[in-house]
Amino acid sequence: PTVWSQDAKAFILNVRGDSMTDASIDNGDMVLLKAQNTAENGDIVAVVHGNSVVLKRLRTLGESILLISENKNYEPIQVEPDQINIIGKAIGNFKIND
Repeated sequence: PTVWSQDAKAFILNVRGDSMTDASIDNGDMVLLKAQNTAENGDIVAVVHGNSVVLKRLRTLGESILLISENKNYEPIQVEPDQINIIGKAIGNFKIND
């Protein structure tokens, strides 16, 4: 589960899935994120999208945003800014399964 609070300066996300493997973020890893609601192009971010939190690389595309997996088997997700909520920027990765 994600350890997160509105007042947190940082939190940990337990990664499930293989969408970020080409960024050396694997299933079971623990990613340390700086709690923030903004990000720069190219940052790896935790984003609330729908009913879940996803970890993706952020790219702006005009008025739209692309949430890009670091795995060629997954297509980018194109969203409008009001469809997501950025909750953090990745600043570290802990390999739990190695």
